[in-house]
Amino acid sequence: MKRVLLVLMLTLAMVFAFAATAMAADLTIDGEVNTVKEFSVADLEAMETVTATYSSINSSGTFAEDEFTGVPLADLLAAAGLKSSEGYLILTASDGYTSKFELADLEAQYVNGLVPIVAFIDGDKGPLQMIIPQKSATDVNKSSWASMLVKITVFAPPTPVAGFVDVLSDHDYAAYIADIVEKGITTGTTATTFSPDSTLTRAQFATFIGRHAGIDTTQFTDMPFTDVTAAFDWAKGYIAWAAKAGITTGTTATTFAPAGQLTREQMATLIYRYADVYGIELAVVDEELYSRDNADVTAYAKEAVEKLIQTGMLELKRGDVRPQDPATRAEMALALSLLGSPTKDGLADLVEETPAPAADAILTINGVGFSAADIAAITDTISGTLKNKKGEDVAYIGYALTKLYTGALPADTAAVTVVSSDGYTSEITGADLENIVVLLSWGGETVADTDDDGKAFAYRLYVQDNASKFVTSITW
Repeated sequence: MKRVLLVLMLTLAMVFAFAATAMAADLTIDGEVNTVKEFSVADLEAMETVTATYSSINSSGTFAEDEFTGVPLADLLAAAGLKSSEGYLILTASDGYTSKFELADLEAQYVNGLVPIVAFIDGDKGPLQMIIPQKSATDVNKSSWASMLVKITVFAPPTPVAGFVDVLSDHDYAAYIADIVEKGITTGTTATTFSPDSTLTRAQFATFIGRHAGIDTTQFTDMPFTDVTAAFDWAKGYIAWAAKAGITTGTTATTFAPAGQLTREQMATLIYRYADVYGIELAVVDEELYSRDNADVTAYAKEAVEKLIQTGMLELKRGDVRPQDPATRAEMALALSLLGSPTKDGLADLVEETPAPAADAILTINGVGFSAADIAAITDTISGTLKNKKGEDVAYIGYALTKLYTGALPADTAAVTVVSSDGYTSEITGADLENIVVLLSWGGETVADTDDDGKAFAYRLYVQDNASKFVTSITW
């Protein structure tokens, strides 16, 4: 009895397995349709079919003609309840390969009045293949034929992402671009364009990673690079932050090349250093990924490029990372969208608090106070002559202001305010600070280190008319 029962169970299992196999769908239509439809080859063969000769030209220019039998694509979409004639189809093969077909092409005028069909195919390209007719005798249409077809997905017409008419919802980087816009990293090149294929400058990328970090640019005013001029005021705070954080060392010790194109390896390096400073994990998605053109990566960037390839932030194209190619805005969006959030308060580590001026300070320079004793301790003096108001040369002895204040000076073009004890205010520039001297003697007579109010006496060397006596503060 048990043996009979076992045989019966096995037989039933085989029947059910066969039935499941017989019912398995060879083609699925889903997406923007009223009903997800699944068809077996037998289902399709039971529908009204057409048989016709289709000509084709492939990418190498080879012409061919073949007879096919199949079901018109329009009939299949109608059976699934196509919601709109606008939009597009993604045709998926059994090996995962996809191609795109515009729904508008259903109404196209094809040669000999032919229509697109899902054809029955024997061999390794079957059992189903999408056949698209030629629109003209020279139309290269073979590349649009989809072999081993298993799925047709209907998509609605693409719409602008984040209001950008040049980034539609079917754009490869659409989700990443939408993400960085939402995070406030960029607002686009205009109110309605993002320019995804445009390249980036180094100043722009410093700005983008600074916004990703959420830094306050007003706290970073010390600029080590002489070529970051007033034309780059919009990026100065971010570049100064990146330099202070060690994210960039510039193109030289004194230049940043803010208008220079950002290369893909430079982008990888800046992200890698930023992640290190701010404790951002670079999660590896595939540690086996490796670029074929690794030899083209500059030595300083190799570690960063390798890591970002493995995280998916730096995409390969046919196996190449193309390190010297300029980075595009879309590639920037991909990288910064996938980049995690800071886990360390890097800002607190980088910003130095300005100490409150000492109670006995008689001169304050950019928040740092100096007493009469501090001033008297300067021993490295300079001497020369200055013209007085009568135009006479008067000998002086003093010391450069930079001997007293040893912190970083502002950019040459930065505005500097000098305030005297009588309230008089004058405006100079950062470049002028190099030419300020604190006088010790004037015309052979010792200059009192304080006036009646106990304030220091400073003098600008090279602009006699703007000399400021009894200076109390210098700020920028």
